[in-house]
Amino acid sequence: MSPSMGLGGLLFVEAAAPGAAVLGPVLRAGLFLNQSGATLASGAGAGFQWAAGMVEGCPLRLGVFDSRVAFHACLAFHLGLLRGQGRSLDRPEKTNDLWADVGPVARVRAAISARFFLEAQGMLALPLRRLTYDVYDAGPSRSPTTVFTVPWVGALAGIGVAYEFR
Repeated sequence: MSPSMGLGGLLFVEAAAPGAAVLGPVLRAGLFLNQSGATLASGAGAGFQWAAGMVEGCPLRLGVFDSRVAFHACLAFHLGLLRGQGRSLDRPEKTNDLWADVGPVARVRAAISARFFLEAQGMLALPLRRLTYDVYDAGPSRSPTTVFTVPWVGALAGIGVAYEFR
């Protein structure tokens, strides 16, 4: 979802049904942050910061190895802001745009101990708005050059650690 590999993170809270049943729903809410950038051949470019609230529901859970490893099938929704700012320009501008996407998530969670877990997940993100970011050259024609256009479909991937409060 970024013009280049983004760096960021997700801080979340989660409520899960007890046990290891296949229909053990999980509800997660959190704050997602990411930043990336793009540079044109001319040296001009833009930096992007993405901040979004996230809600994720996982109706299915498949536990294996005595439930020490669990696979989750989920659906996520992000709503927030995407900020673009010009770089290496005479008069760089900033813009803030509403961001929203929805998509399926697949997650695997492995227990390290009774309360610590390792997670890996991937998401296909379907933006609800396609945004385009342009820069204007300083020449007489001032024709725009596109730095980044949000794709129709993007991917998010992450690894992390989770702690369970009881």
